[in-house]
Amino acid sequence: MHTKTITLAFLPLALTLVTHAQTLEVPEVNAEFRIDGIMDEPAWQKALVLELPYEIEPGENTPAPVRTTCYVVSTPHALLVGFEAFDPNPSEIRAHYSDRDRLFRDDFVGFYLDTFADKRRAYTFAVNPLGVQADGVRSETAGDEENYSFDFTWNAAGRITDSGYQVEIEIPFSALRFPAGNGAKKWGFGALRAYPRSVRRMLFSARLDRNNACTLCQLPEIQGFASARPGRSLEVNPTFAAAQSQTRKELDQPTMSQPSRRGDGGLSLLWGVTPNLSLAATLNPDFSQVEADAAQLSVNRTFALFYPE
Repeated sequence: MHTKTITLAFLPLALTLVTHAQTLEVPEVNAEFRIDGIMDEPAWQKALVLELPYEIEPGENTPAPVRTTCYVVSTPHALLVGFEAFDPNPSEIRAHYSDRDRLFRDDFVGFYLDTFADKRRAYTFAVNPLGVQADGVRSETAGDEENYSFDFTWNAAGRITDSGYQVEIEIPFSALRFPAGNGAKKWGFGALRAYPRSVRRMLFSARLDRNNACTLCQLPEIQGFASARPGRSLEVNPTFAAAQSQTRKELDQPTMSQPSRRGDGGLSLLWGVTPNLSLAATLNPDFSQVEADAAQLSVNRTFALFYPE
């Protein structure tokens, strides 16, 4: 009976300790950062420091083969994340200048950011050692899918060093969506690193249980960002298409008719009213782009658009 009483009294305490251990405080500083891949600003010394001690692919929470340190700090206007990726053989680092979202065969570092802390979706950001960016949204409700068609406005830089490489990342709060309000905010956060050599290894800042299909459910939470305010994005896309046609009465007649010209304009609008609500409107839309068919260009074509049914 005595043993049972101790177990019941101790269990809630243990659960509370685990919960608090998963929430990490991110300092806020009033400082300017130059995003150049050189973490020499004094404000980096105040950052939250995270290690990436686990290999999650192909190993399952085995010790990481190389050391990676992640630094997280914020200003009133942006989230700053820095990485020191150590490498025993820097000459083997894989890095190429490439298009956006085309870096996944390279070495790279990045992180997941669940700004709603709902464990269902998160921003994903990645940068290779030369500063090439990739960004998208990971959705647990869409079968663990990462959609890189999203392009956010953010800044990053990287450089290869004698001991590996460094990356600096700046994410303006105006580029993110998160619940508005005063006071500290809790977001899910997980730092990652791709280490491709003879085997492509993925390193992570937290243990991930493969028996749990929800990766975002296992992210630790970071807390802070009291001064952060979500942006109210406004996207305006004007369109205009012009056409000119001429005819001849007979095939062998050299003279063409007077040109017939016409133009067609349109406008589309996307406004982020709140972090959870967007308003989309369009004026004179090109219906070949808004119908439930594959997108096709309708300008500079010598033939009409065709959709197989």
